[in-house]
Amino acid sequence: MQILNIAAYTVLALSIPTIAFASEDNSKQQTNLQSQDLITKLKEAKKKSFKQELTTINQPEFDTNSSTEFSQISTHAKDLKIKQIEPELSPLQKPPTRLFNLETANQLPKGSVQFEAGTHQAKPGDNRQGNTGYQNYYTSLDWGVTDKLQFSFAAQFFDDPTKSQINGTFPDLTFVSFAPSVKYQVLKNEKLKVAVSGTAELLQLASDTGLFNNTNDKTTESYVIGKVEVPVTYDANDKLQLHFTPGVVFYPDKVKQAEFYGTFMNLGAGISLQASEKLNLFANANLPLGPGGNALDSEDNSIFRKLLWAAGTRYAINPRAGVEVYGTNAFGATPTTNLLAFIPDGNEVIFGAKVKYIFDFGQNYASNFGNKPDIPLSNRDKQLLLDGLTLSNSSTLPPDKIRLTTGMTSGGNAKLNLMYGLANDLQLEIPIEQFGNDDNLPPGETFGNAIKFGAGAKLRFLNQAQGDPFSLSVKVKGVRDSKRPRVGTIFAEVPMVYQNSNKTALFFNPKAAFYRKEERFGLGLGINQVLSDKFQLIGELTPVSGHDLVWSTGLRYFETKADLGIDIYLSNTSGQNSIGGLVADTSTNIGFNLHWLFSL
Repeated sequence: MQILNIAAYTVLALSIPTIAFASEDNSKQQTNLQSQDLITKLKEAKKKSFKQELTTINQPEFDTNSSTEFSQISTHAKDLKIKQIEPELSPLQKPPTRLFNLETANQLPKGSVQFEAGTHQAKPGDNRQGNTGYQNYYTSLDWGVTDKLQFSFAAQFFDDPTKSQINGTFPDLTFVSFAPSVKYQVLKNEKLKVAVSGTAELLQLASDTGLFNNTNDKTTESYVIGKVEVPVTYDANDKLQLHFTPGVVFYPDKVKQAEFYGTFMNLGAGISLQASEKLNLFANANLPLGPGGNALDSEDNSIFRKLLWAAGTRYAINPRAGVEVYGTNAFGATPTTNLLAFIPDGNEVIFGAKVKYIFDFGQNYASNFGNKPDIPLSNRDKQLLLDGLTLSNSSTLPPDKIRLTTGMTSGGNAKLNLMYGLANDLQLEIPIEQFGNDDNLPPGETFGNAIKFGAGAKLRFLNQAQGDPFSLSVKVKGVRDSKRPRVGTIFAEVPMVYQNSNKTALFFNPKAAFYRKEERFGLGLGINQVLSDKFQLIGELTPVSGHDLVWSTGLRYFETKADLGIDIYLSNTSGQNSIGGLVADTSTNIGFNLHWLFSL
């Protein structure tokens, strides 16, 4: 209707010059009549236009022609707006830059930063120490400097006796390495990518006589190792990639008068499938060609060549957080040591897992799949950010939120736990705990009463607040004694929580602990019941396979405005973290916990 108004006024305006320059022979009366007629027309046009505007406002539908035109403009503007705010795909939604121990020609985009932390281990063996599983702990940081240039840094730590005997003994081995590396993409087209990568690592090695050591000296020695590779990646289709990575690996020929790995050529090949925006599957193999080798013979300490394999999957919890699980027969986790076979012989199947986190430095990554809006925490949500007494909650801390929990019991248990929300659905934990009396355990099964420390992570896969039928997380922690022989414990828990109302939360938590050659499995059942705005009643019991029932009950006070809480409870557990929550004490203990939530 605005177009009609403009047209009407334009016609009238164009008539003014005609009237103004009319023939001077017309009489004054005619001129006055024309002027009056013009004024009348203007008034009528104004009234007509005003009525049309009112009619347009009150019309339920647009005119057919104008509606079509408006719809096209509106849709285009809407599409443009969506494109402007559409989140950028994160590296976890794209093909991987690395398949555990096979470098690919894929690169991190410019400005992207990826953090990884994980561990892998063999099944516990029958050696003199009774170790849990020969854990290799590692971490890495990758940075896309440009779309073609990537810098990385990795580090690992291994400190255990060997699983199998070497010349009739189980020698101790300490293997620590620090590895800066660089990768540059030299070619990229629609189907093919080619890169050049290299690393120079600092290896710190210490071992007993008989393992990389023909002297009586067990001091730590440092060596420079490294490799150069040419990764090639071919896109078979939009989901499937094929990888081929030839390279040369450099190790010293001898260390402490003993034979070492030397220099050898290596051929790597692999395949990766982006099955969905969340799931990537991969498998790869590495074949050393010599002249050196990548494996140690347990019978005569000789170096030989062993085919390495790895297979696994990467699962993205959300665009910024994910987990990778895998199996392999490789030993290390840095760019050079991951081409060594497990020590000795390379026949063991190693299982590993690592957490992946993508920093957001203005890339505008989505916080979840579907880019659903984050729901603000209610007072009840804040209450459930705290774990139970012996059962973990399925909630994870919001990004940059910190939870500090400390407490002790009359049975001698004391703890200090630090939790940090790294991203939505990803929480990191540092537990420190002194377990209570363990006199209920047989002597050969004791897990010691030394202070234990470690690290862990909790990843949330389902969230009832986002529409899932219940909330589910996976929590894994590794802890070790502070005193030798430093017994290690691997603990896993799957917290499942269902809220049938704003006042009642039901817990169903399968959990397991592995230490020395022992295993414990339990099924935690619990309830968190709101009594008032600030008080909650907690009750928990855990049947443990082949062992006594574990239980806890108590009262929690939580002040949501100050983010402070306190627990007073009764329990028969030896501890609360990891295996302590699966071990019954001989008596009932009274304890307390203090909780504090705060932000950086």
